[in-house]
Amino acid sequence: MTLLHHSQGILLRTARWIAIATIPAMVSAPATSQEKQIIVSATTQFDDNLLRVSDGAKASLPHNGREIVSLLSVGGVYQAELGSLTMGLSGSAAQRLFAYNDQLNSREFQLSSRLKYTALSGSAEVAGAYSHQNSSFNDPLFRGVNVQDLTSLKFRGDRRLIGDIRIAGRAGFSANSNSNDNVSRADNHRYSFSVGLKYVSPIENSFELGFEQSTARGSGDRLVLINNVASPYQADAVDKTVFGEVLWSPNEIWSLQSRVGYTWHNDQSVLDTDFNGLTTDASLKWSPAAATTLSFSASRSFSSNNEVFSNGVKLTAYSGQITTALFDNVALNGSVKHADRDFRYDLQASDPAAVSRRETFWVYSAGTAVDAGWGAKLGLQFNHIRINSDLNGFHATDNAISLSLSRPFSF
Repeated sequence: MTLLHHSQGILLRTARWIAIATIPAMVSAPATSQEKQIIVSATTQFDDNLLRVSDGAKASLPHNGREIVSLLSVGGVYQAELGSLTMGLSGSAAQRLFAYNDQLNSREFQLSSRLKYTALSGSAEVAGAYSHQNSSFNDPLFRGVNVQDLTSLKFRGDRRLIGDIRIAGRAGFSANSNSNDNVSRADNHRYSFSVGLKYVSPIENSFELGFEQSTARGSGDRLVLINNVASPYQADAVDKTVFGEVLWSPNEIWSLQSRVGYTWHNDQSVLDTDFNGLTTDASLKWSPAAATTLSFSASRSFSSNNEVFSNGVKLTAYSGQITTALFDNVALNGSVKHADRDFRYDLQASDPAAVSRRETFWVYSAGTAVDAGWGAKLGLQFNHIRINSDLNGFHATDNAISLSLSRPFSF
């Protein structure tokens, strides 16, 4: 733990040094452009399976598992360009209300900031964020409700060496804490860094070869059975990856970002289930018309999420999305996502090593946003989720429809 505390101290001292070093530039350089907004929004969602239990179990729950969830939010955004320096700050505060389960009501907030310096010789960027939010509505994995505290700090930069060749580096720290007992078993602190050689063309297309390491140290603790012996479990692991990354955008119509690597996953928990293999992440954007964009993505990784369930999980995911505009005041969107999660062991079981499971889900989404006048936007969104697990033949479906109204105020 001494080494981890030392690493965290280095990251925090570096952030402080960057902030102090850039203050004079921020004060002396006039802002060439800036944007300031306050955004007020209200959303009401009807969900027919809030806890995402099996279809047969919904009848045994109050209101057959249905729920009406309302979210009231106010947030702000500030962005400015000061010569070679770009800065951004955003935040929001919200109240989530449950019609039938008021014990689940939660106050939520988030704050994030970014500072980027760009020059001919290279660039540097630091970003930080803190949030206290309900994560159950963002991922079908989290059945029930889970309020997560998440802190992250990230650095990235590159420096020109010869011609268009640069040396690139990244470093980061994140920490999470979850209210749901099943999810909190995988709470962890994560430290990461990468270094590589990067080619950047005159039109900003790039290719990078590098090495990355990510170290997770579990902050949640529980007893699990190993060969019928109770042992303490913490989500400790180290991932090491060699990778190649391409960013290619020949024109305004096409954009491709792709990363291919080979990862060695060293599980340092008491379960000690190491594995290795190919990891990929690719996304393609195509804009056949000015108001229409199609996006496609595919990935294979060794975690379902960068912050939770990061130990012993293989994830393969595919998605497609389309956005388009009609009549200058109506926007339409639709998406499909499919994912497979292969749990090498099941943290929700009393004997995790004895139980592995595979979980698959489909998410279908469609919606519209309408300019309601006076700068306000009215949104309507529908989501359908299908979840299957080979553990006891689990199957669940979830349908949710939401209505939202938002109004930005610029000044």
